[in-house]
Amino acid sequence: MDREIKSTSKLYNYNFPSASQFRENLLKANLTLSRINAFYYYNNPPQTLAATPEKIRKSITAPHSSLHPKSIIAATFQAITSDFGVDRIYILKVIKSRKCLRVIEFLDSTKTACNLAGIGFPIGNRNSGFIRCMRRQEPVKITGETPEEKQALKSIQAAQMVIVPFCSQSKVIGILGMDNYQSGKVLPDNILALIAIVASELGMALEHAAAFKEARAVSRQDPLTGLLNRLAIDEVLAKSFRQAVDSKISLSLVMIDVDFFKKFNDQFGHQAGDNILVLIAGTLKKLTRPFDHVGRYGGEEFIAILVDTNIDNALIYAERIRREIERLGRLLSDRFPGLCLTVSAGVSQYEKGIKDRDQLISQADKALYRAKEEGRNCVRAAST
Repeated sequence: MDREIKSTSKLYNYNFPSASQFRENLLKANLTLSRINAFYYYNNPPQTLAATPEKIRKSITAPHSSLHPKSIIAATFQAITSDFGVDRIYILKVIKSRKCLRVIEFLDSTKTACNLAGIGFPIGNRNSGFIRCMRRQEPVKITGETPEEKQALKSIQAAQMVIVPFCSQSKVIGILGMDNYQSGKVLPDNILALIAIVASELGMALEHAAAFKEARAVSRQDPLTGLLNRLAIDEVLAKSFRQAVDSKISLSLVMIDVDFFKKFNDQFGHQAGDNILVLIAGTLKKLTRPFDHVGRYGGEEFIAILVDTNIDNALIYAERIRREIERLGRLLSDRFPGLCLTVSAGVSQYEKGIKDRDQLISQADKALYRAKEEGRNCVRAAST
């Protein structure tokens, strides 16, 4: 697909977005198409469709209301509760290592004190409805025919429940369960086929969400270093800046630039230059806290967004990075004779007088340029 996009772009002299952005756009379009298709398909069902789902329009289209798993599940739960009038609905996840099912999400429309969160029960018996549900990928009504079924019903304090698998790429990824815990009403048999339709749409929607998450992660990643790219950094910095303004927490930036990078490219080739960038990216990942953010800002320039960090601690962080790169440069001296691998860094901190994130970046940049002017291989703070 990437090759076709390039070819088509060249032929028609038209600039498409990047390949990763193009994939994200396709997934968003697929979300809309799935919602439209589900609505028309099930409102005008073919003769081969056994169920008649005119009364469950909300449940059919609800899974396609978002590309975020939690939102998909919440919308589906609300729609099923409305369309089918069940007391409780939940998602059961298979825990293979323990041969059991566990409740991971649920909606209880009753006002009772029964908490389903984390409830689990074994599924080892081959004759149980749970195994039949997963192996045949079909809806089943659990009524307590086996000891395991009885234990499951006792765990959730229900007389019976309906379970329906939902799949991704023909594999069961979860089970949709529901019961009338409070009312005690018997769940009719004809509900099974209708719930199966909704579960099918739920599985498809979750598959789209997983693909979207993967595409979005790729679209935010620098392909060479694996760090955040410029687009992602701008998004993260905008969010972090708002938090610093609203919550009055510290926020610091560190701009890092490779000294004499052009000489490395000119003398040893662009492959060597790429290897240096990957090396520095690895160092940044290793020495940065999990809740901070590092990215490639452009060319040989990197940026670190340090949350809840004042300028003194940001200077310590930057100096640690500088020393580690200098140490690695000495180890690589035989590979790059005549050149020492070092970096320079500029540090800035959010303060009341700073109006926006661009000003914060500008201050870090000015500090970086001062580090370059004062001999390189050093760290400088922005003037306050």
